[in-house]
Amino acid sequence: MPGFRSSGTRDAEAGQYRNPPDRFRGSNSSGEKNFDLHRIGRGPSGAPRPAAASRYRPGIRDPASLDHAIAAHAKWKFRLREAIRTGQSEWTAEKVRPDDLCEFGKWLNSLPLADRMMKEWRDVKALHAKFHVAAADVLESALAGRKSEAATAMAPGGAFADVSTKLVKTITDWKKNASGVRGG
Repeated sequence: MPGFRSSGTRDAEAGQYRNPPDRFRGSNSSGEKNFDLHRIGRGPSGAPRPAAASRYRPGIRDPASLDHAIAAHAKWKFRLREAIRTGQSEWTAEKVRPDDLCEFGKWLNSLPLADRMMKEWRDVKALHAKFHVAAADVLESALAGRKSEAATAMAPGGAFADVSTKLVKTITDWKKNASGVRGG
């Protein structure tokens, strides 16, 4: 970066700094000379500033996104039933199987690391991936004309129905936890 010189040594082969410096020569946006990277967001004593320390608490900032996820994935039940009934779909199993291409999957993966470290996130992430695999399997069967196989997966006790129910329950629990609502 212009105006900054590092005292660290550069590993030319890896293109990375070895033993990166704690201090940079130059000035920050407030004109402070030779500022210390470890002091960013900290007060004069080196302790975290109260505002910076309390500004972020792990948890969902928009629990309504979870309602949207439940609604969006409920649409898949309808889409899959239509595919079973007609043997056609605008979707392919290859497009449905990845869990990071839908709006909810993108949102889920965009959450801050602190959120992604939470048990609720890990549970929803795992079930969401299973949901996509199960939906793709049903769609694949439906498009191949194996209506009975697809319908069995959609029926209570079937692979898709089970993972769908678990996913909705887990998302609902996560939302209650994020909203501070207890009980269930």
